[in-house]
Amino acid sequence: MAPQASAHAVQAPLARPAGRAVELPRELLERLAQHSGARPDSGAGLPADAHALCPPWIRLAPPIMPATPRESSLPGVGLCCSMERDMRLVWWHGWGGQDCDTLRAAMVKAIHGPLAPQQHEAALAILERSAHAALGCGLAPRELPALVEHNPPLATAFLVRLAGTPLLPQFLERLTSATALSVQAMEVMNRMISGGHVSADATQQYLSRCMSQCGNIQDRFMQNRMVRLVCAFVAALVRSGAVDAAALRIEVQAFCIEFSRVKETQALFQLAGEAAAASRADEPHRRTQQPLS
Repeated sequence: MAPQASAHAVQAPLARPAGRAVELPRELLERLAQHSGARPDSGAGLPADAHALCPPWIRLAPPIMPATPRESSLPGVGLCCSMERDMRLVWWHGWGGQDCDTLRAAMVKAIHGPLAPQQHEAALAILERSAHAALGCGLAPRELPALVEHNPPLATAFLVRLAGTPLLPQFLERLTSATALSVQAMEVMNRMISGGHVSADATQQYLSRCMSQCGNIQDRFMQNRMVRLVCAFVAALVRSGAVDAAALRIEVQAFCIEFSRVKETQALFQLAGEAAAASRADEPHRRTQQPLS
């Protein structure tokens, strides 16, 4: 009978008769007080801080108020409101397709070796007529150096198609910083720089890297060959005005002095000096033509 009385005493706070005090065991009061941090009364009854034993009220977050007509006209707000009203997915059928699949298959082969003439022409034709195929072919920036080495015209057409998109700086960064010094890489960069797709800072960075890499070539014959190619590359860019000769004057002079045994460096040294002198002579004239603010 004792356990039943104890259980009845524990359940007493849940159903207390009206007008009658409830007596709880001292052990239960101390346990409740210890759990809630409240101090029990000196006598029998509920703890003094009885509200600490009550469950917390669950308060729901208020709903979002609908946007007013003026708020809906603000930039970006109307789009969010329309998305809340219509959450259906929309599939763009222009993405992908047969051209994208064909170009993707060609790119997979192009990064491992030269393409067959027929497949190479087909890939160039796809890039010529579809800019979305270049975005959906799946080529990563780390794969660009391999594409440049094996298929330079295809790499150039691919980069031209990326012009004006956020992906182009990533590929150009990989091309200017991680691509080995080669004829194919300089050919691609020459077309990109001549087309105005490369910034002046990236162009100067790439040319400085080309001139510094010539000193790392151990074979003397290969080194002389690459020095001649770099001289022709830099001279062509200086003559076309695609690069500022004054900004590269120090690097060009150091390069020409280091490889003075190569005949082409003498012509490049003279050309860089003349271009830098002409640039300094035109500087006052350009300043006078600037409008006063």
